[in-house]
Amino acid sequence: MSGYRTHMLIGAVGGLGAYRIAEFIDPSMVTFRLTIGNSAFVVPSLVVGLASAVVSMYMALWPDIDERGSYVSNRAPRYMWLWAALLALCFAVSITQSIGLILLIVAVGAIAGRIGVGLFLYILRIASGGHRHLTHSLVLAMVLFVASAVLFFGGAIPLALPAFALAWGQIMHLIGDVVTPGGVPLFYPISSRDIHLFPYYISRHGELLIGFLSFLAGIFFLWA
Repeated sequence: MSGYRTHMLIGAVGGLGAYRIAEFIDPSMVTFRLTIGNSAFVVPSLVVGLASAVVSMYMALWPDIDERGSYVSNRAPRYMWLWAALLALCFAVSITQSIGLILLIVAVGAIAGRIGVGLFLYILRIASGGHRHLTHSLVLAMVLFVASAVLFFGGAIPLALPAFALAWGQIMHLIGDVVTPGGVPLFYPISSRDIHLFPYYISRHGELLIGFLSFLAGIFFLWA
């Protein structure tokens, strides 16, 4: 498996690349406007691109949350309240426009995330079938992508975002692991067979190779 730094590099470059491609296809896709009172502000493209890279960088780590001692697993207890609060916010803005109710739901989400983090991680590790199983499966990624599409076209856009972010992060993570000697069970739970992108004599240097290619891609997207 690749180290967390390699996963973060792949995630950051993937997020930047997605931003650049969307910008090339249709600039309006990456144009965001904020309305505060009677004033409307356009979020600078630099901020949108940077946010895309940073969010993607950290989402690329989440599949290792079911591994004890991993970078993300060690830090999850500190920040699970924030993730829970963001999920609660997405849910709240989908069902109400009341600022008071939104703040209440976010607060409840943050408290639940802080108190229940241990139970959540335990359930996740059991449900995933062990490390490098469901969290490293394209099957789950596809389910999350489909769920995000259904929510998006169903009008629940805020709820579609977390599902899409999880699916995107998982894909970014798999790119870093499928090139290594261990491979990944891409079709779990349909099949537990580990899939390897390269033969062993190449995959033993897979992390270095994918890291170097990601670095080159990042340079390209920065200057494109």
